[in-house]
Amino acid sequence: SWPHWLTLIFTVCAVVLSGSWSRSSDSGNNGFFSRAVLIGLTCLMVISAILLSRLPQAAPPDTFTCPFVPVVPLLGIICNSFMMGSMPISTWSSISAWLFVGLCFYFGYGMHHSELRRKPSTTTNN
Repeated sequence: SWPHWLTLIFTVCAVVLSGSWSRSSDSGNNGFFSRAVLIGLTCLMVISAILLSRLPQAAPPDTFTCPFVPVVPLLGIICNSFMMGSMPISTWSSISAWLFVGLCFYFGYGMHHSELRRKPSTTTNN
């Protein structure tokens, strides 16, 4: 459906834009190609944000809802993407290594201590 694809486009553009923006400002590279990429990604972000804001909104439920949808979530994506894009590569390699170790523990423990694995199948075929 459209909202999922528009949000994905916006997020990918925000991550790439923030990464290229922080890298180009660090290296002092302000060439034509990098400016064109930054402008193109910004245009894609603006177009997807406009299309997201034009989608019909469902009636709010009685529980908590995020205020000013889709403005607040999109601003959150931009801020977090800029912070992630500003991190050095060494930080990303450390995050990736610890994420891999954590996933190994998570799935290793889960497969050996699963309740579904212990229970015999009680389904009957009719």
